[in-house]
Amino acid sequence: MEPEKIKESIIRAAKELFRKYGYHKT
Repeated sequence: MEPEKIKESIIRAAKELFRKYGYHKT
């Protein structure tokens, strides 16, 4: 697997978690 794809999936999961928990800190 490509490291870039793994990073993208991790970032996507993190964004989903932030959306679920409502952490909108910039």
